[in-house]
Amino acid sequence: MKVVLETRRLRLQELEPTDVENLSEILGDPVAMRYYPAPFGHEQVVSWIAWARDSYRDNGFGLWAVIRGRMAGS
Repeated sequence: MKVVLETRRLRLQELEPTDVENLSEILGDPVAMRYYPAPFGHEQVVSWIAWARDSYRDNGFGLWAVIRGRMAGS
C-alpha cells in the first residue's frame, strides 16, 4: 500500500486488489451509485481497481482510497 497523503485524521492511499470487498460495499450500493447507470458487480469493482492502478503507473496519479480515523504513525 502506497500512502499518498496522511494527516492525524485522514489517509489517502493507492487502491489495492485487496480493497475489492470494502469497495464493493460502496460501488455496489444503489444509493451511493444513483448517478451511475447501475451499481457495480464484483468484476466491475475488480476492473475499477485495475483501472486506478494502471493510472498510477501511467500518469503518476489516480483515484485513491480515503481512510479516516487513523492516527499518523499508527
